[in-house]
Amino acid sequence: HRCGLRRAPRLRRRSMMVVLRMFWESLVRWFRNPYSSVVVSGLLIIPLLLLIPLIAMQFSTDVQWTGGDFLVMGALLTGIGLTAEYALRKIKTRNGRILALALLLAVFLLIWAELAVGIFGTPFAGS
Repeated sequence: HRCGLRRAPRLRRRSMMVVLRMFWESLVRWFRNPYSSVVVSGLLIIPLLLLIPLIAMQFSTDVQWTGGDFLVMGALLTGIGLTAEYALRKIKTRNGRILALALLLAVFLLIWAELAVGIFGTPFAGS
């Protein structure tokens, strides 16, 4: 029994090293894909953008966001960003890409305006 107890830490260290190596190799493979770094950087920018209203709330009473507002805007930014990435991958022509991004920007701005002030009068319009 004693030999089995002494081998266990070595096995745990070895298995931990195997797991770390697999994680590292998959991470390297993931970052070698040229599209994955775009998606990762886009997903890292979203929390930075959400810091703007959070900081503004500290200095002004004009900005009053709730946790739900942050969740909705985070989801909206994520959805628009992933849709833009998908469109850029699928559309090959320059004019098609410009048109797709312009439409996405227009949709984003209309949804944002509706949620903020309710320009269309939908039930989930802001005040």
